[in-house]
Amino acid sequence: MFNIREEDKLYLHSLFYGIGVILFWRAIWEVSSVMPLLKNSFFTLFVGLAVLTLTGYIFHEFDPLSRKMHSIGKNLNYAVNRAEHGEKIVVYYHDKTARREYPVDAASIKRVEHDIFVYVHGGREFFVPTNRVMSIRKGKQVIWKL
Repeated sequence: MFNIREEDKLYLHSLFYGIGVILFWRAIWEVSSVMPLLKNSFFTLFVGLAVLTLTGYIFHEFDPLSRKMHSIGKNLNYAVNRAEHGEKIVVYYHDKTARREYPVDAASIKRVEHDIFVYVHGGREFFVPTNRVMSIRKGKQVIWKL
């Protein structure tokens, strides 16, 4: 009788799940106001922080270093992908020993792993930690900068 498109089914499922989540949390809120132990704000603060700490969520969500590393990896992969399509992209990284920035053509990058990228120069492979990447540029335009 009715013909529902796939997009409409997805929308209705999302709406249904959203309503379920809202009603669930409303019930938790109402129950917590009745329980005498949960009326104490300091107790709920302590229990909430303990749950977030024990599950590791607080460290996962609020770790600025992991976000930085994820951003660098994502942008390096983007640069390598665009270089494979013929765009001239240069990655600049800081060498602590020489105390200067080195440019690396993104087309010479062989692979990007979790915390390093590997590029070839003069027939040799060089391994550079991704936390040393300072900027990624396309010509004079800065795509990403630390």
